[in-house]
Order: sequence, then structure tokens, then C-alpha cells
Amino acid sequence: MSQLKRLCFEKRVSTKKSELKQKRSGDFYWKEFNCTKVDLVSRLKNKVNLDDIISFAKRNHINIRDILRDIDLKKAEWKVKEITEIMKEGETNLLLEVEKIIREFRPLRRYEKEIFYQDSLASWLKSKFTDTDIEIPRGSTRPDIVVEGIAIEVKGPTFEKDLQTISDKCMRYCQYFPNGLICVLFNVYVSQQRYDDWEKGMKQTFPDVKIIRI
Repeated sequence: MSQLKRLCFEKRVSTKKSELKQKRSGDFYWKEFNCTKVDLVSRLKNKVNLDDIISFAKRNHINIRDILRDIDLKKAEWKVKEITEIMKEGETNLLLEVEKIIREFRPLRRYEKEIFYQDSLASWLKSKFTDTDIEIPRGSTRPDIVVEGIAIEVKGPTFEKDLQTISDKCMRYCQYFPNGLICVLFNVYVSQQRYDDWEKGMKQTFPDVKIIRI
């Protein structure tokens, strides 16, 4: 309740409500009450969006990790549905097919080493695309996985330093793998703001590179 009141204060939402009452004499008057939790939630729903709530939670050290994970899962489901609809309309291509299959992949557990994410994803892709290879050297490049000429770079667990290395690899990989490049990020340990800024920069610099966060 205290957190709700604090958020109301930030958004200039009143925590009081008035109800019309009647005296024994028959006269009417307004009486002020404190809002209930349900009242505050109802009022805030019209004043804040999801980003506001996430920002507030982080500033006030409220643990919402499970909620953020659920949001990421829901976004992934929506993206798969979006790709499926595009493919139904006849706009399918190999890069789109590989992207869809990767977005449907879920590791059995969280791993502490990247090689386990790489191996499990490669096995998943191999079951769908027989022409799947791991670490194929080509020039100065060595992507983690290659599917029919499409380079796949895997990171996980993903920290800020890992994000910084991806742009350099994108510059090199795009020269040798014209069929496309997909970056797959597992278990991201980066603040949402930092990740959003990085993703925005990537889309501006490498608009054709697919970024998948799992």
C-alpha cells in the first residue's frame, strides 16, 4: 500500500476519495475517505504504462525479475506468431524460417557456460535443418553456428561486455555470410535501459541483423 501511495504521489494521483452521505436531518454532505488498494490500482491504470511501473520498481528496489521474465516470454510468443503470419502470407525465406525455429527454442536449464547454450541450440537446429555446423572458420571469422550459410552468434550468460563485442563481429560476419546473421542472447544480465539503448543502436547500424533474446 505504501508503494502504491508513493507511485500515486509521483504521478499526481489523489489517494483520497469522497462519498456523498446523508445526515439524519436529510441534508447531504461529502465525506472524504482514504482510497483502498483496489481504488489506487484502478486510478493508476489510467495514468501509468508498463515502462513507468518497471522504472518505479527499479528505483525503489522492488524485485520484479519474475515479471520481467514473463514479459520477455510473452514478447517472444508474440514474435513467433508474427513471423508465422508473415510466412502464411507467402513471404517466407530461409532467414525467416531459421529465426522462427530459434525463437521457439527453450533451453532445459540455465547454464553458466556459453558452450552449453551453443551445443543445445545447435542440436535443436540440427533436428530442423540438416545443414547445421558448429564453428566453421571462414577468413577471420568464426561464428558459433552456421545454418545453410546463415551465421549465428550465441551469447550466454550475457553481460554488458558481451554486448560490446557483438558489433565488431557483425561487421566481420556480414562480409562472409551474406545469407544473414542472427545474434542469440541467453540469460541477459544487463539493465533494461542499457539493453534497450544497445538494441536501438544495433538496429540503426545493422538493420538486417536479427537479435533474439531468450
